[in-house]
Amino acid sequence: MIKRLLSDGVRYLIATGACIVLALGLFWGLTSAKGSEVKVGSAVEVCQRWLSGLHRLKLRYAVETYFWENGRLPADLNVLEQDGHLRPGEPRFPWGFPYVYETYEAGDEKGFMIFDPIR
Repeated sequence: MIKRLLSDGVRYLIATGACIVLALGLFWGLTSAKGSEVKVGSAVEVCQRWLSGLHRLKLRYAVETYFWENGRLPADLNVLEQDGHLRPGEPRFPWGFPYVYETYEAGDEKGFMIFDPIR
């Protein structure tokens, strides 16, 4: 399990770096085009959504690890920071907002959902 999390962490870093390079490349490539504000804005939005998916994956692994170690789901994402599963303030929706975390029960089944923040 730990090796899997480390492996996913390395993939996360590589993917994040690739996204930053992609965003910079799109920015520099599109700034000379007419109407580039819209195109650059679109590229940033695509990058935000992509990073958001990676962040939700990281949060999902942290919640699942917490569940297997403690036998229950965390009450909120701050518990993961206090237990050391996440660094303080990590991760947040690209450009600052915290993710929405909700738990649910359906009969004997318990689960959780992580959403992008409502802006």
